[in-house]
Amino acid sequence: MCKIVKQRKKFFFLKKGKNLLTPNGKFLYAKSLKHANLLLNELKNKYKNNDQFSVLNLTFFSCNLSTSDKEKIKKSVLDLIYDDYVLYRRFSEKEIRKKMESSFDKFILCFSKKFKINLSLMSTISCKQKDLNLVLFLKFLDKLNIFELVVFYKLSKLTGSVILSFFFIKEEINDLYLFELCNIENNFQQKIWGKTSEQNKVDKYFLDSLKNISIFVKNVG
Repeated sequence: MCKIVKQRKKFFFLKKGKNLLTPNGKFLYAKSLKHANLLLNELKNKYKNNDQFSVLNLTFFSCNLSTSDKEKIKKSVLDLIYDDYVLYRRFSEKEIRKKMESSFDKFILCFSKKFKINLSLMSTISCKQKDLNLVLFLKFLDKLNIFELVVFYKLSKLTGSVILSFFFIKEEINDLYLFELCNIENNFQQKIWGKTSEQNKVDKYFLDSLKNISIFVKNVG
């Protein structure tokens, strides 16, 4: 049985008098007591080991990072902005373009103003953003704790959008709304072709992942 020990605003885990460690030999710790208790509960449930977005695996991944790993993650997030999902307007159908405009443009505008980034909409996948001034956004990433940085990175990869992930991390949109925003294209196609059982499985995995990430975010900020 593990024991939770608080030291300097961090919650460490002791088992038989020894700290629990990550694969890289770093201390496993939690950001809050609630985070620590969630982690202990998941340590008892072995099935969680296969869920990359569980509190358990996100915490292990975060605590395991080296300084160079953190810098690589930041660079990856910066690179993802150039191909952000919400910036593409490659559809000729008026219905889906109108839906994207009403759903995404407010987030693009707010994100651009906050970080003084001159983002452009792209009509094809071959289109690329010009060199972006990401100085302020990098400063924002530098201020995130390791758990926030990891979840920002993982969520941006999962959704294809750094912009939407930012508003999710700031808890301005929830998991259900984020799921809806990320499925505008799929929902449009399903109106025409219908929804397959395979797509139902994909949607369930995606929504379950967002719910797990939401739980993590609420306990590590």
